[in-house]
Amino acid sequence: MGINLHGGVLPAYKGNQCIFFAMYEKNYDKVGATIHLVTGKLDGGSIIKVVRPTMTPEDNDETMYAKSLKLCIEELVEMLQSYERGEEIIAKMQGSSTKKTFSHKDRTPWVEIQYALDLMVTKRQ
Repeated sequence: MGINLHGGVLPAYKGNQCIFFAMYEKNYDKVGATIHLVTGKLDGGSIIKVVRPTMTPEDNDETMYAKSLKLCIEELVEMLQSYERGEEIIAKMQGSSTKKTFSHKDRTPWVEIQYALDLMVTKRQ
């Protein structure tokens, strides 16, 4: 069984472009990354850890993706060091989610324009 670093908060955001869609939908509490076990179901494995980096007004989906994965990697390194010392890695089954699984094709030009306009308005306030 493998471990995956998923760029999104599971189980709310599965698939691709998850940080973008969390920000697009203004679900800022769901901007982050998840360390989870790999199974046959896309992003369906038990969750080991969810990380949520601090967001600043200058951040966008790209910077938050980078911050999220950096924090996720740091957590994974600490976890593996603990495992080497004999500590157990605990994974909890995911709850269900009614959200769709996102893919690259969901990030259409129209969605990009809406997101960019919303960012401009937010930064002016």
